[in-house]
Amino acid sequence: MKHPNHTYHSSKRVAVLALALMATVLQLSAQDITTRYDVNHDGEVNITDVMYIVNYIIGQPVDDEPALTLSATEVAMTLAQTDTVKISGGSSRYLSSSSDASVAYPVVKDSLLVIYPVALGGTDITVRDAKGVRDYIVRVTVTGEAPESVELLDLGLPSGLKWASCNVGATETEGYGGYYAWGEISEKETYDWASYSLCDGSMGTVRDIGADISGTVYDAAHMNWGGTWRMPTYDEVHELVQNCTWKWTTVNGVAGREGTGPNGTTIFFPAAGYRANDTTYSIGSYGSYWMATHGAVYSSGGITFGIGNAYYLSVSKTKSYIDSYYQNEGYSIRAVSE
Repeated sequence: MKHPNHTYHSSKRVAVLALALMATVLQLSAQDITTRYDVNHDGEVNITDVMYIVNYIIGQPVDDEPALTLSATEVAMTLAQTDTVKISGGSSRYLSSSSDASVAYPVVKDSLLVIYPVALGGTDITVRDAKGVRDYIVRVTVTGEAPESVELLDLGLPSGLKWASCNVGATETEGYGGYYAWGEISEKETYDWASYSLCDGSMGTVRDIGADISGTVYDAAHMNWGGTWRMPTYDEVHELVQNCTWKWTTVNGVAGREGTGPNGTTIFFPAAGYRANDTTYSIGSYGSYWMATHGAVYSSGGITFGIGNAYYLSVSKTKSYIDSYYQNEGYSIRAVSE
C-alpha cells in the first residue's frame, strides 16, 4: 500500500534534484539561485519555482513563447538614483539577474524592473519570462556626479569645446584631485602592471579597449562626473596647447601652469605630480594629465613599440607639451564638455 504522501514527496525529490542539477550546470551558489530564480518573490526557491526554472536548462524557444517588451534597453544612471524599466507582456512572472551585481542589481516589482546602483561601472541586466527561455538585456552604466563648484570654462577655442575648472576628484581650481591609471575609473594604493586591471600582470598583456576611450566606461572623467563630462582626445588637447599662451604661476600657494585662451579666459593645471608603484613624484614641479587617446603602436627592426602607452599632457616650469608613457601609472585628469 502506498503512503498517501508518496506522490508529494516524490515530486519534492524531483524538484530538489532539478535544483541541484541547475546549480551544478550553472555553477551557482544557493544565494545566487535564490536571487535569480525566486519566481514567486517569497525569499526562497520552492517547487513551483523549480518547475519554471527547468526551462533554463532544457528549454528551447518556441513560436508561442511569451514575448516581452522593455521600455528601455540602455540605462545611464548615477550612484545617487535608482532607475526603472517597464516590462510588458509574458506571464507577469519575470526572472532577472545582473552580470555584475557589484555595479548594479535588479529587483522585479510587478511589471517594473527596478535597478539599484552600487558602484561606478557597467553591467548587463537580464530579464526573462518565467515560462520562457529568451533573454532580454538592459545595458546599464552607473556614473557619478560632478561637484557643484565645477565650472565650464569657455576659452574661445576654435572648436568651442569647454574645459572643466578643476581636476577630476577636486573641488577647487588648485586641487590636485585623483590619480588614475589610463582606462581605470578609481584610485588605488599601487600603480604598476601587477595592479593594473587592463592587463594580465605585464605590459605585453595589455588589453585593447580602443584607441579613443572618451565617454566610455573606461573614461574616469565621464564615470566619476557623469553627464556630458569626458576625457579630452589628442586633437582637443593639441588645440588647447596651440591656442593658449602659457606661464608658470601659483594659485592659492599651489604651483602650476596657466593657459590664457583667445578670449582672455584662463585655465590652471596644478603641478600634481604623478603616481608610480606606491609613491607620488614631482608634486609642485610637474603635472601629467591623461588624454582619452591611446599611444601609437609601431614596429621597427622586428620590435613592436608603444604597447601599453597612452598620450598625456605634460605641464612643467618651462613648457606645456604632449607626450606618451606607460598607462599603468597614476596621472591627473581634466574633463571637457561641449
